Amino acid sequence: MVIGYISFFVFLTAFLYSSVGFGGASSYLAVMSAFNVTPAFASTIALTLNILVAGVAFINYSRRRYFQWALLWPFLISSIPTAFLGGMIRLSRTTYELILNGILLYVAFRLFFLSDNSKIENDNAIHLPAKQLAILLGGVLGLISGMIGIGGGIFYHL
Repeated sequence: MVIGYISFFVFLTAFLYSSVGFGGASSYLAVMSAFNVTPAFASTIALTLNILVAGVAFINYSRRRYFQWALLWPFLISSIPTAFLGGMIRLSRTTYELILNGILLYVAFRLFFLSDNSKIENDNAIHLPAKQLAILLGGVLGLISGMIGIGGGIFYHL
């Protein structure tokens, strides 16, 4: 019965997140955390689903020529290996939940109270960050992503 509820909420959030181009790992983790799913299992499931859902979004955005390799590669070269290392780190349940809930609450706060939607509508140009900064941030965010099983897309709002 519980698996049915988890499946329903995960499917619903996957549908909603994919409609705006996100993978949804943060929502999957929130749902599984609410049902006391163990962190190791939850992060594995969330990252797997995140890859599938974000992969569909990536294909659609690439087809429409929104993808910019120059923006992505500096983040990839450091985030992939550090996400792998982060996945090997076993956190206590308390530490895991503190980090996960802290990130989710902070991002929710930013989205609801500090978001400036007029900037998004008026600024269509993408500004490339310095490569060294992107590599450093990619490594840090990859490590955190691997440790808690959250996708990197959520960090866009930090």
